[in-house]
Amino acid sequence: MRRKLAYNPARDYYAILGIETAATTEDVRRAYRRRVLAYHPDRNPDRVDWATDQIQLVNEAYDVLRQPHLRREYDRLRWLHVPHQPRARPSYRAYTAPAPDPARPWWEQAAAHASTRQAAAQAARPPIWMEVSAWLRDHGLGALDSTWLTLVGIWRSPYAGLLSILAVLLALNVAGIVYAFINPGGLEELANMLAAPTATPAELAAAPDTTPDRLRQLCLDPGVQIRTPVNYEPVGDMFSVFGTARHADMWSYVIELGYLGKTVAPDALPTEWRIVRLPPDDQTLPEPPVVDDMLAEGIDMTNRPEGFYAVRLRLILSGGETLPCDVIIRR
Repeated sequence: MRRKLAYNPARDYYAILGIETAATTEDVRRAYRRRVLAYHPDRNPDRVDWATDQIQLVNEAYDVLRQPHLRREYDRLRWLHVPHQPRARPSYRAYTAPAPDPARPWWEQAAAHASTRQAAAQAARPPIWMEVSAWLRDHGLGALDSTWLTLVGIWRSPYAGLLSILAVLLALNVAGIVYAFINPGGLEELANMLAAPTATPAELAAAPDTTPDRLRQLCLDPGVQIRTPVNYEPVGDMFSVFGTARHADMWSYVIELGYLGKTVAPDALPTEWRIVRLPPDDQTLPEPPVVDDMLAEGIDMTNRPEGFYAVRLRLILSGGETLPCDVIIRR
C-alpha cells in the first residue's frame, strides 16, 4: 500500500532535523542522531513529555527524509509552500595550472605544482614547507634543502598513501622486535591477547544465557545500557536504539526483539526472540565500543502486531558469556 504524504509548514521535516534541503543522506543521518541525543528524556528531566513528543517528531521526519522516493514526494509537496529565489551565477574564473615540464623529475614537479596552488590560494603567506625550505637555504643548509624538497614531493605524490601504509607497517615491526628483545616471553603473550574466538559472530549471538531467561530492565552495568527508547515508550513504524555497549572483554553485541502481547505482566517473557542487529559475518576483531550512540538503526515495525515488545541489548564477551539489558516498548 502506497504511503500518503502531506506537508505541514508548522512541522517542516527539514526544520525539525535542522538541515538544508540539499543535505545528503549521511547529513540526514547525522542530524537525526544529534536530535535524538539532544531530546532524550534523561537530558530533559524537567519536561519528559515534551522530550518524548520531540523524539516522535524527529523519528517521523527521519523516516521520510532517509528514503529517496519519499523525500522526492515530500519535496514536491513542500515546493508549493516555500518561496524560491533564483540562483546567482558565480563570478569567478577557474584557475588553470601550468603544464608540467617533462625535463624535471616527478617529485620536483609535484612540489612545484603544490607550490603554485598554494601561492594562488594564499598569496599573502607561503605554505609552511616553503618557509622551512627558505630557512634551510638562509642558514647554509643547501644539501638538507634538496632532501627536504624531495620528501615534500614524495608526500604530495600519488604514492603518499602507499608510503604511509609501509611506514606504519615498518614501525609496527620495529616495535615488535624491540618488545621481544625487552621481554622474551612477550610474543606469546601478545599472540594470546590478539587471538580471536573460534566461534563465528552468528554462533556467539545464538549462544544461550548461563542464567534462566527473564527480562532485565534494571541494567546496573554502565557498559550495557539502552538509553532510547525508554521503558514503555510508544514507537511508530520505524525506530532506532541508542545506548552504550562497552566492556574490556567485549567481542560484539546484538539487538533482539520479542513480542509480549496486548498487555504485559510483571513476569512476562517473549515466546520468541528475533535478532534485528547482528555483528558482521566476516568479523575477525572485536567490535569497537559504542558509548551513548546508535546501537541499531531503522528497526521496522510495519508488519508487526500492536502491543508490547521487549528490546534486548546482548553484549557478547570473547569467552562467549553475555551481558543483557532490556526495555519494554509499546507499538
